[in-house]
Amino acid sequence: MAHREMDVKIEVTLNGSGFDKPSEVKTQEGGEIPNCSLVFPAGMNSRYKILKRDIVRVYVGLDELPDFPTFTGHVDSDGSKFSTSLDLQGSLNRAMNDQIIVNEYNNFDGLTIEDAIRKVFEDVSALSFMTPYLENTSPSVKVPKDIRFKTGTSKYNLMKQFRELAIDPLTSRILGYTFFQHGDSFQFRKIPDPNTASPSISLSYGDTLFNFEFDSNDNQGFNYARVIGKDGVVAEFQNDHRIAIDGLKEMEIISDETIPNAGQSYEVARVNVLSSLFTKTPLNLNSHLLLDAIPNYSVVQVTGAPYGLSDNYLVRTKNITVGEGMFDVQCQVTTPMDVFSNMITQLLSLNRSSSMN
Repeated sequence: MAHREMDVKIEVTLNGSGFDKPSEVKTQEGGEIPNCSLVFPAGMNSRYKILKRDIVRVYVGLDELPDFPTFTGHVDSDGSKFSTSLDLQGSLNRAMNDQIIVNEYNNFDGLTIEDAIRKVFEDVSALSFMTPYLENTSPSVKVPKDIRFKTGTSKYNLMKQFRELAIDPLTSRILGYTFFQHGDSFQFRKIPDPNTASPSISLSYGDTLFNFEFDSNDNQGFNYARVIGKDGVVAEFQNDHRIAIDGLKEMEIISDETIPNAGQSYEVARVNVLSSLFTKTPLNLNSHLLLDAIPNYSVVQVTGAPYGLSDNYLVRTKNITVGEGMFDVQCQVTTPMDVFSNMITQLLSLNRSSSMN
């Protein structure tokens, strides 16, 4: 049965108004601040002057444009004229150069994590066009009383500090919380566990679905960590079971003056040890159906794959490339090493031109 070719739709707006159509679009999402590169046909756009305050929205869809922009951001400096290319940063980049002082008179003591992040976010005037949607932490986590930045820190850094405190101490799986931009909204959400969460995207294994990258190095997981926080306070965490099996594997000592007390130092040590024990290896998924995937939030179900690879996966990064005769969406996920075991050589030599039953 013949498959109908889908038409790639692209639209760019500047402060909500129409803009020239680029010939190439590349986006990279791996954290809170994505990047976008636009290339325009030669001879166009030399008349335009893009300012840092301008909001650029890029829409990429199949057959029709999406309801929400695929990318929203801005240029990183004022007065940048361009002839054929334009490099953009995600909107949250505006909070990186916006400073805040946290002292005895201006602080977030006792606020829940979500309320503290909301308060900082709403104080970034350049992001006033965005609406915050913040999930309540469960169990509830509050800001400790000794987080201070008397000489100032960026509001972006402070939001990240609060987010890292929101770890569920009742689970051995270190998932934590993430924040991201979706259209004109700012989202703070718990990272879903792909073992229990309902997938938002389902893919069937095919010729181009997987691009597997294997790291043949020995397990680099650590089972012991020491953390030095503010004023030299020291805390440590070790996994006795893994030490008995593997022997002592100590990670490099972490020293960070922004860690306020022994309790938080212990938590940082614990997170680093437990996270490293869940050794993962990168696996790339290629499919147009991943166009709306959100890193650290979207769970993808893969079916019909060989060698134990049919599973649910958490998306970690997403790259979109659109050009002449090209439309590629690639997401990187991570998967436990033990699903490969002695079958890894079979997977690496898999003939993708053969049909799978």
